Amino acid sequence: MNVTDKISKKSGRKCCVNGCQSRESEKSNISFHNFLKGNSSFVIRKNLFNKEEAIDRRKLWMQKLKMNLNSDVSYMTVCSKYFNKNDYHLSGLLIFYVIIT
Repeated sequence: MNVTDKISKKSGRKCCVNGCQSRESEKSNISFHNFLKGNSSFVIRKNLFNKEEAIDRRKLWMQKLKMNLNSDVSYMTVCSKYFNKNDYHLSGLLIFYVIIT
């Protein structure tokens, strides 16, 4: 058994989005994405006054998912149902500057 076999047989992760029932399994085509570490990556957005500001991507995900910003998300994952095809590189890795839909 190689490393990829071990990873593909891993199960038990589930999506943290309220109401989502997605769980990781061998037969599922759904992927799961961890939250970024806080203050490790930023996105430039225009605020209400049309001024550009840097926003922590982790906080942006949490806001889009209507989560408490004080929540410990270090163990939580979001399933691929909340991302578009354009949110991924050709290698299949998530582009982290993308906004969750």
